[in-house]
Amino acid sequence: MEYDYIEIGKVLKKRREELQRELPDIAEEIKISENYLEAIEDGRADQMPSMVFYNLFVRSYAKELELDAEQLLEDTAKPEVDPAALAENGDAESGKGKSTSKTIFFSLLAVIVVVVAIYIIFFMGKGDNDQAMLPGQGIDSLSGMAGGPYADSLLESDTTEPEIILPDPLNLRIIATDLCWVLVVADDDTLLNNNLEPNAIRNYQAYYNFSISLGNPTGVQMALNGVLLRSISPTGGPVRDVLINRDNMKEYYLFPEEDDSESDQADSSSI
Repeated sequence: MEYDYIEIGKVLKKRREELQRELPDIAEEIKISENYLEAIEDGRADQMPSMVFYNLFVRSYAKELELDAEQLLEDTAKPEVDPAALAENGDAESGKGKSTSKTIFFSLLAVIVVVVAIYIIFFMGKGDNDQAMLPGQGIDSLSGMAGGPYADSLLESDTTEPEIILPDPLNLRIIATDLCWVLVVADDDTLLNNNLEPNAIRNYQAYYNFSISLGNPTGVQMALNGVLLRSISPTGGPVRDVLINRDNMKEYYLFPEEDDSESDQADSSSI
């Protein structure tokens, strides 16, 4: 869906000024960078990490300003253009002039097909009648293979499916300490794509990997298989499609594996 980003920015900026609020204060309240809020007010949607983040940030910003975000997006949505409808309208006039020639072409093609079919049936098929298969002939010709060397492979097909052995699952726990948009994809299956309110707790499993995106990384704590994870954002800003799998998961441990102690395990088990 495309929106009038300039108009959205104007509405938000006007409302903010009516409330006499400053951008830095709002950025601190909703945990979104002031630069992103400025870009939204200026209509520069291309400055967002992605359109998913744009929609999330606009909704959070509008909520802080006591505006109906859904109504704002609906009012500024651009009408979708159906390429098929445009093509149909553009070809309407030219199609009228071509309809007669198409009718003649298909009529001639039908006549040719009928003539060829008649020739095959009455001329080429006459010699084949003498070689027609006698009743049961086709079956008998195959039955001779029953005692052949391939009898077992023909009569006994192996329908046993190979057993699939899955590894022990990876268990991910997410605790929200602040409002944060979270996207969790486990083994290519999207399990979460929504805002998490403070104190919300979510548990997910994957057999091979997790792909995680966060709008406010400082607003969540995560643990994998009971082990605390460090922040997946080097700068503390929004991140997208961070892959954590069996090969690299130890790189995200808050404490190095060799430094694990009973106290560390106790901290990990708390979340």
